[in-house]
Amino acid sequence: MRRAIRGVSAVLVGVGVLAINLYAAQPSAPAAAAGGQDLQVTVTYTGKGEVGKQNEISVFLFDTPIINGQSAPVAIRTIEKNGGSAQFTGVMASPVYIAVAYDEKGNFTPGEGPPPVGTPVAIHGETKPGAGATPVKPGKGVKVTISFNDAVRMQGH
Repeated sequence: MRRAIRGVSAVLVGVGVLAINLYAAQPSAPAAAAGGQDLQVTVTYTGKGEVGKQNEISVFLFDTPIINGQSAPVAIRTIEKNGGSAQFTGVMASPVYIAVAYDEKGNFTPGEGPPPVGTPVAIHGETKPGAGATPVKPGKGVKVTISFNDAVRMQGH
């Protein structure tokens, strides 16, 4: 019986060490994927309201030019200062398509679904709703600047 308990204890200790090592290997912030490229997106919101901690600008990268309420982003960053930049590292998709949203009501959590209906949004390169996004190839030193206002709002999902 003691031998069985020691064997089980050794297995549990081994699993515990493995779990600790796996947890310790997890980055506290999004890490760069090996072989991925970089992209910096600077965003200015010119609509009503101030950009800040409660009213962020969300920057979404997609691997498809079809961007709507059902599209799943490949990366998301937030900006808490108007005219600030979102830095993406290790981007594996190329090209990518960029969308931005201003959280005017302070109730949107990026990554938990699309922005709420009525949220000010923009798609990089789209001159009119539905016209299509401009592709961007991430790479060393690649920078994109986007300016948007309240004219285009998130439609029903």
